[in-house]
Amino acid sequence: MSKAGFKYSDDYTDASYLAECVRNGSIRSTAIMPKDDRAVRDLARYRMTLVEDRGRLKTILVNMTTNHLSIKLNADKLLKEIDEAVEKAASASDEGAADEVLSDYYDNRQVRTKMRSLLRRIRFLTNEVEALDEELTELIKPNVYATSLQSIKGCGYVTSMLIGLEIGDIGRFRTHKDFVSYCRLAPTSKLSNGKSKGLGNAKNGNAYLSWALTELATFVVRYNPEAKRVYDRYFNRSRLRVKAIRSVAAKIARGIFMMLKNGEVFDMKRCFGG
Repeated sequence: MSKAGFKYSDDYTDASYLAECVRNGSIRSTAIMPKDDRAVRDLARYRMTLVEDRGRLKTILVNMTTNHLSIKLNADKLLKEIDEAVEKAASASDEGAADEVLSDYYDNRQVRTKMRSLLRRIRFLTNEVEALDEELTELIKPNVYATSLQSIKGCGYVTSMLIGLEIGDIGRFRTHKDFVSYCRLAPTSKLSNGKSKGLGNAKNGNAYLSWALTELATFVVRYNPEAKRVYDRYFNRSRLRVKAIRSVAAKIARGIFMMLKNGEVFDMKRCFGG
């Protein structure tokens, strides 16, 4: 209703304005994803939340080790050492194998107690993520978008799954500009005579697609020389890594739209130039 620009408004003026918008067809609408598809998409989003929680716990573990021992210990390495020690001690029924490994690193009992709690939570989240992966692997097979996206060099199973599920139906986007805007990769600045007149709604769109395409751009730049040249050009111009990688992500979004809309194969040279 903010677009109406009324000095004074109430329910009657709002209803009148909306009725006029309906009459001239200026109200924008979007397709609602089917219930079953939303359930699969939400399950993938929940998996993403679990991975973020696990990463946060690993960061706490690494920071604790740095503070107490002044060394940077990889959380996955510590988990692997504990699992190997427990496996070796299983035949001897030694329940303190994990404590022995922790004792080699931490001499303080309270620190070991906290570490054991962190490790249990990390292991629990890992098991939950693996269980979700098994179910999502079966659910994602009918999704042709996810299969097509994996043809992009640098796009793995997780990224293709997230992008494919979040898109839903590519036909709901009229042009590549609409799709790029939905991915939060379109510019939002407002200029007049070269001067800034404020910012648009930068958070209008799909946050999950924005994250997934930014991650995809990072891997595409790593594994494709054509994308790397474009990234270097953007970076040299702005000297900002985030701005450069987001610009590459916008190009990839346009390429994905054309690939899915026309049923074509993703052409890296066509997307970034020979």
